[in-house]
Amino acid sequence: MTWPNEHLVRVRAGLHTGEIMLTEAGYVGITVHTAARIMSAAHGGQILVSGVTQRSAVAAGAEWSFRGLGSHELRGLAETHELLQVEASGLPAEFPPPAV
Repeated sequence: MTWPNEHLVRVRAGLHTGEIMLTEAGYVGITVHTAARIMSAAHGGQILVSGVTQRSAVAAGAEWSFRGLGSHELRGLAETHELLQVEASGLPAEFPPPAV
């Protein structure tokens, strides 16, 4: 898709691994909320994952590397979460600290 005036649209992504439930209203559970908070901490063009997602990706043979960003308190969640940035060819590498 071409954006007007050749604007660059930089999306942000946040991934977390855990259990969810499918209801008539859609997917629910703390995992959904945690993934949303991780995404909110990312900057445009950045992919952030939780520690549990990073470990799962490595165990599955992921071909990317990860840069640890430390543990962070995410709005509305009781526990702190380890955040890591996905590093892969073609992705920007330098960002400000997570927006928590």
